[in-house]
Amino acid sequence: MEDPNLEIPVSETEARAACSKVLSSEKFLRAPRMRRLLTFLVDAAIIGDRRNTKEYAIGISALDRNPSDYYTAEDPAVRVQVGRLRVKLKEYYQSVASEIEIVIPLGGYMPRFQRMMNRRMDDPKAIIVDEIVSVDQSAVGESFSRGLQEELVHQLFKFLDAHRIIHLRNHDRSFAVSTDRDTSDETQHVLECSTRIESKRVRVYARLLGARNGQIRWSGQFDRPPAEDIALQEELAFLICMALKGYFLHEGEAYQQPNLLRPKVTVHHAAEQLSD
Repeated sequence: MEDPNLEIPVSETEARAACSKVLSSEKFLRAPRMRRLLTFLVDAAIIGDRRNTKEYAIGISALDRNPSDYYTAEDPAVRVQVGRLRVKLKEYYQSVASEIEIVIPLGGYMPRFQRMMNRRMDDPKAIIVDEIVSVDQSAVGESFSRGLQEELVHQLFKFLDAHRIIHLRNHDRSFAVSTDRDTSDETQHVLECSTRIESKRVRVYARLLGARNGQIRWSGQFDRPPAEDIALQEELAFLICMALKGYFLHEGEAYQQPNLLRPKVTVHHAAEQLSD
């Protein structure tokens, strides 16, 4: 399948600007070896010189290995340092908003430049779903919130994508579902929801937060006439999921499902303000 990020070519000026932005970040300012390695690889990628992105050439030119006694089979320095660079770049792009992303694919050392605006929802990142809170703390509200939470987690898994890992977290911040996989580096979003039940309406608030800095990235407000049946919980969960899908796709698109009664929904979008 053709990579959608390659549909709009990245110019040399854009590529160099993206590299300069990374190098000037706090994460790279105190990492001279990473700075030198990234600069070398980006320069080679811009001019299309694959010979200089071979392991031996990188070791000699970017890591100061001695040509007379340097053997890549015995010295894993390039593999180790490029692996660290991949991790460092991933952490950087999780904390900033950038139009151009520098990626070093696994299995090679030639960087690739891709436009963030074209990146779809197939990134292996996680959403932590906090336990839904009942604002009025009534028995009815608590029961409704628990049912809504079950529907929401189910539909998040169903309607987003299989690569986006869903974790459920209790009020005490412990995980209700254990996992053998450490997702600390993958986690990017926390979803918080609360419910209010009044005589004439049910209101659900939903907020998407940055997992690292707690900044609000998206906020939604959903109103419906009161009801205690499962259909209302299903519908509200569906609407939250589709609003999130539009957010992740950067298109504001809505998932179309026939024969579903959609209420009038008010959704407020909060501009992302990500810092290094």
